[in-house]
Amino acid sequence: MRIESVRLEETIAKLLPELHHPPLLREMQLHITERFFEGGKVVVHYGDDLKEVPLIVHGLIRLIRVNEEGEERLLYFLGPGEICVSAFSCCMIQKRSEYKMEVMEDATLWMIPINAADRWLTQYHQWRNFIFSSYENKLMQLIDVIDSLTFLKLEERLLDYLYKLSVMAGKNLVRITHQQISRDLNVSREAVSRMLKKLERDGKLRLGRNKIELIDR
Repeated sequence: MRIESVRLEETIAKLLPELHHPPLLREMQLHITERFFEGGKVVVHYGDDLKEVPLIVHGLIRLIRVNEEGEERLLYFLGPGEICVSAFSCCMIQKRSEYKMEVMEDATLWMIPINAADRWLTQYHQWRNFIFSSYENKLMQLIDVIDSLTFLKLEERLLDYLYKLSVMAGKNLVRITHQQISRDLNVSREAVSRMLKKLERDGKLRLGRNKIELIDR
């Protein structure tokens, strides 16, 4: 679905003011389509041949690495105002996806054809700077994941994971299951459940059905 020009301009002004450049906005209005995905849906599967780059307008996305045995590892999260640079890279070098993009909360995505996204790199310095800064941001997040695995205990990793989720979602209430946390942190579900109960006793969070409310850092 094409996006009405006034709504596109308002959304860009709110989420990505650095892209609020009239010629670029006109191009975006011509080429971008909008799609809605319910929580739990997969936007990109392992092995997909990608032709579009997703820009997150609303909702929360997790990017997951899938190995040859089908095992999954969390790479990073994507929230409003972020573009999937992994999809951008796959499109640019015409490589099939080596990850899965899964919706955590209902999400609205703007799908950008790669030929337009590529052309804008040379036409608009605003777009080029946005793409480069997005790469840098996700690289730092991946380094943070490595540091977490190397230096933090499970309790610290779990709290760090939950707080990052809450920041991305923009609220203290995180809707997620113990099984999902177990998969993302690569630890047993039982260990996650025990640690969550300990953190609740310590007054760090409140547990609900498929939701966790963070109280104090």
